[in-house]
Amino acid sequence: MRIRKKARSPGSSREEIERFIVSAVARACRCNPDAVTGATRLIDLGVDSLTLTGIYALCEMTYGRFDEDEESRMLQAIHVGDIVTIVSQSVSKDGQLAG
Repeated sequence: MRIRKKARSPGSSREEIERFIVSAVARACRCNPDAVTGATRLIDLGVDSLTLTGIYALCEMTYGRFDEDEESRMLQAIHVGDIVTIVSQSVSKDGQLAG
């Protein structure tokens, strides 16, 4: 049986979290990360509910579980920055990265 190593954390500062989220959104939307900012509307990138669920799952795998309120807010996000804010607040509330 092979054991998968834990992925290296992208960091817990707001800037590091934003870079991670922007990269994740750009990959999910197959667009240039330079075209994605915190102010970018997810709908303008073609993000639908399934894509947003995938982005949420990637955040959860990287930063650990979110509570029900955070999950709900993330799945209703309008802008990329909304996701960054939720993850940043969760990480700072916990004082460290989960996992």
